[in-house]
Amino acid sequence: PMAAASSTKASLVPLAVADREAGFMRFVGKTEPGVGGLRMVEFEGDESDALADRLHQARHVLRPHSAELQEAKDHTALEALWDIRHSANPIIARQEGGRRSMQVIEDACVPVEVLSRYIEAVRSAGVRHATDLVIFGHSGAGNLHGNLLPDVTEAGRQAGVGAVLA
Repeated sequence: PMAAASSTKASLVPLAVADREAGFMRFVGKTEPGVGGLRMVEFEGDESDALADRLHQARHVLRPHSAELQEAKDHTALEALWDIRHSANPIIARQEGGRRSMQVIEDACVPVEVLSRYIEAVRSAGVRHATDLVIFGHSGAGNLHGNLLPDVTEAGRQAGVGAVLA
């Protein structure tokens, strides 16, 4: 679920928001029942008090929608969290057997207010045509990427991939 907040104190505007949906999390072996994916939200600030206030507000908004919250207290911890984001394409590209990554949705721009409907429509197309896929991107900007992950050794797979794209 998408979460949004407003505040009369410090501005709760993130520097960056990135998402990895459940399909991606399954491929990296990080799935839990009922978890729809991973949302990364980064805040910055020049004053530690203002940043601490924003983090407190963000915890308040995100906790009801989260199975787990992790915070980076220093640059090293922040880089470790963002490594998850940067690992998406290499992990997806290293599929074994006949499975291949096909980046078919590059920089789809969707209004943020309909983002969850768009993600559900793409997921549903994959399910309807028995084609695994992953969706990831910059949800704060409504910018997403989609990769189909078909097993190209399966008979009829080309038709299934074409049907997802139709």
